[in-house]
Amino acid sequence: MKTSAANTLRGTVLSIYPCATNATILIKLDGGEVVASSIDMEALRDMDLQVGQRAYAIFSSSSVLLGTDD
Repeated sequence: MKTSAANTLRGTVLSIYPCATNATILIKLDGGEVVASSIDMEALRDMDLQVGQRAYAIFSSSSVLLGTDD
């Protein structure tokens, strides 16, 4: 896979939670961390995502929010 995104994390689909219009996908990264992504149901069908499948979390630094416990 080739992409211009600088932030690409490889992992495995851990779980898929479909709802009416969107699905939440949990990906367990190769380092053990888990990230979540929300995609629309059409993308879920088009990608034919399955639990256990290898996948990539690709994101832009402009769309990542940070917070603290303080």
